[in-house]
Amino acid sequence: MKPTAILGVKRSNYQGIANLGNAVHAGISGNATYPTPTPALTVLQTDITALEADIATWGPIGNRGSHADLLALRASAAVVYADLLSLAAYVQNTAQIAAGNDYTLMASLIGTSGFGIKNPPVPQGILGAPQNLHRFFANNISLYTPKLAWRKPIGLTSPNNVKSYQILRNTVNNLLTATVIATSTKTSYIDTSALAGTAYWYWTKGVNADGPGAESNVLATSTPV
Repeated sequence: MKPTAILGVKRSNYQGIANLGNAVHAGISGNATYPTPTPALTVLQTDITALEADIATWGPIGNRGSHADLLALRASAAVVYADLLSLAAYVQNTAQIAAGNDYTLMASLIGTSGFGIKNPPVPQGILGAPQNLHRFFANNISLYTPKLAWRKPIGLTSPNNVKSYQILRNTVNNLLTATVIATSTKTSYIDTSALAGTAYWYWTKGVNADGPGAESNVLATSTPV
């Protein structure tokens, strides 16, 4: 059973849609596996910018905008969601052509695109990739200390199969040279060692008695100056 590129975010999660859009844009940009994304990344970026503006206009809980602002937000979120569905199909088809029947390679290629991956169930002891690694934004979290969040790997035969998670970080989009900066027993982590005005790429891996499992999708983000 082949791995599948998935969005892994609800239509009502407007910030989550924007975060995934940014991750996909970063993952596909300059990625030789995906030379002709559909829609074009310029279109995706324009739509994400519009969505983020509508999120800001709608405002945080307790200081919401008007009903018209909400309708505009829903419309712009639907546009980005449709962009991502099209890009997920493009990534799936392109990775399948490039990998053939090598499903491990296919999963690896999909993982570089910014999308999550749905894998078939795996035996206990072999960990799949953590899902939907993203940056979590909240009023009480500084933009200088990115908070990362993700979901457990798909196909676990036991809820406690994952003992911890490695958090890997790099200043370029290259997992091979990334450094394990921390471990966490939770599906979240706040990077207090991040430097101001710096772009980062993050990954996470589940760990159990057999060692680290497959890497998550890549998360590209930055801190303000």
